[in-house]
Amino acid sequence: MEINHKFTGVWIPKEIWLNESLAPLEKLLWAELYSLDGNDGCYAGNEYLAKILDCSPRRIQQMLSKLRDMYLIKIEIKNQNQRIIRMAIQFVGTKNISSPHEINFIPPMKNISPPPTKYISPIDTSIIDTNINTNEEVTKRDFEIVWKLYGRIGNKVSSYKSFIRLSKKDQDSAAAHVPIYIKHHLDANKKAFIPHFSTYLNQRRWEDQLPYQLDKKQDDKWSQFGQKFL
Repeated sequence: MEINHKFTGVWIPKEIWLNESLAPLEKLLWAELYSLDGNDGCYAGNEYLAKILDCSPRRIQQMLSKLRDMYLIKIEIKNQNQRIIRMAIQFVGTKNISSPHEINFIPPMKNISPPPTKYISPIDTSIIDTNINTNEEVTKRDFEIVWKLYGRIGNKVSSYKSFIRLSKKDQDSAAAHVPIYIKHHLDANKKAFIPHFSTYLNQRRWEDQLPYQLDKKQDDKWSQFGQKFL
């Protein structure tokens, strides 16, 4: 299949660019995947991506696994050997835009709350490791990922008990919300006020509004900009 890649530049949202958990090459890979993710997803193979980023196909596979585990991409397997990569979270500046290079907008980098996101279930059951045989092991794997994203705040044992009491849908909802929730507290310099993870889960904080109003003017600017794509 011919890869449609109309390249005129690179646009990376601040949630990716400022993410300290991502290496520079991983951020560039996300941008490349985004540019190739059309209506039908991205079909590029590891060899093609390795050539673009000047690295090995094995390194590409490692980075794809990391982006998937951070809920930044979803990987689907069709017909046993056809891989499709899609974005797991769409930021406001990318919604309903066929290419990230077609929008003349530079998102502000300071003193703003995270832009709203379109939720897509981050835990992709179509790519579960074939070495995992039980639902309990799958749940433990998913918990470990979200626990790390939350910053390991609180007691791990009690947090796990709270996590397994949730439905699969609620686990996915919490997982998608955690990066936004943590980033919001850090932007507001309120790291000390991040509740224990068990409290976050028991009180279903992902269903609440973010607690801090950072910069009203900037917040209104994001809201008005987001309305253009709704």
